[in-house]
Amino acid sequence: MVRLEIIVFTNGERYPILIDNGKNIPHYYSTLWTTSILRSSCSVNTIRNKLYAIRWLFKWEYSNNRNIVNEFKNGNLLSYKDMINLREHFRLSEKTDKKKLSFSNRLSGNKKSINSIIISHSHQYNRMTAAIEYLEFISSLFMNKGLYTPKDVEKMTVTFKNLRPNIRSFYSSEIFDNASITDGLLDEFLGIADYLNSKNPFKNEGIRKRNYLMFMLLRKLGIRRGELLSIRVDDLILTGNHPAIFIRRTHDDPIDSRMNQAVAKTKERRLVISLELSNLIDEYILNYRNKIPNSNRHPYLFVTHKKGISQGKPLSISSFDNIIIPTMKKVDKKFSIIHSHIFRHEWNLDFSRKVDLNNKLAKENKTNHTEITPENEAKYRQHWMGHTSEKSSYIYNKRHIIEQANKLVLLEQEELLGKLSNKIVERND
Repeated sequence: MVRLEIIVFTNGERYPILIDNGKNIPHYYSTLWTTSILRSSCSVNTIRNKLYAIRWLFKWEYSNNRNIVNEFKNGNLLSYKDMINLREHFRLSEKTDKKKLSFSNRLSGNKKSINSIIISHSHQYNRMTAAIEYLEFISSLFMNKGLYTPKDVEKMTVTFKNLRPNIRSFYSSEIFDNASITDGLLDEFLGIADYLNSKNPFKNEGIRKRNYLMFMLLRKLGIRRGELLSIRVDDLILTGNHPAIFIRRTHDDPIDSRMNQAVAKTKERRLVISLELSNLIDEYILNYRNKIPNSNRHPYLFVTHKKGISQGKPLSISSFDNIIIPTMKKVDKKFSIIHSHIFRHEWNLDFSRKVDLNNKLAKENKTNHTEITPENEAKYRQHWMGHTSEKSSYIYNKRHIIEQANKLVLLEQEELLGKLSNKIVERND
């Protein structure tokens, strides 16, 4: 079997790679695929996720005593039964109890224990897509043997693609999840995260200050957690009347010691911040960050406070996702639906509501209020979110659209009920 590792080159480039556990050397064909195809066009996280999918493909080979490379060399592409079998395999979580799970080459013998854990359709779709890309690459290596044609490969890949699950429901489920957040829940969450709150689950004062600042930046700016953790001290303008933060792309930064880098997925941009946020950042740097050992060896704003080999190093995504957020969620069951990306959705809802209020005041001829057209609203949102296209913001505005639609429908229902009530009264008279 294989394991995934990330190599950091001297220029800072992160290079995900699958290592053969038996030989302790890079797996040849997956490394060739990464180097010749993925490396020039995919981000580190994308390559890593694709290799995780290929590692899952290798587990299928191991479970079924198969060797796809040798089979392709001999002119044997995947059969339809193979693809059905693989589709079922790609549905399973790695947490599935392996002792109670068995696979068979035969379609009828493809058994899954009731203990098996099924992943989401979107995750399965991505796994299968990565596997298809890899299989297409492998098949191209042996095309010159003349044992199969490009049409044969195309038939295999098209058939496999058609077996992928429908993921159109993925976005609707995300909207549903975010719509279930009641107004004020995130602000209540922030209240608990306040460094002065007795219910704050973290005991260390510096950690409380750091965490509160991180949650405030997520709430007030709507940035991604990768953007949050990639903020550098030299990206900050804290003096003067117009403080701001620059969101920059720090991919393959040799100064960043994190193997799994926290990076911005979106465009670079300058975001203005309030004096309140500016003061919080300034206080954290001067009174807490600067006193942590090793924090002066890099420019990243948020660092690990806990003593150990990681103290003073840039705070990792793993620590944020697996320690900070879960610890906060344990304070109250109603926080269980909260995750870092919800702050981004909440910011967009607030933005839409503020635009609605501004336009309402503009129509009432209130001073200092000019109507914001839908076109300008989309452009403002696109800039703040860092999107390359206005269409990318649609998913974030969907919750507000649903909210407005519900209000209109309820108003229509109330008007209808009012008319019916009046008719009943008239008849009684």
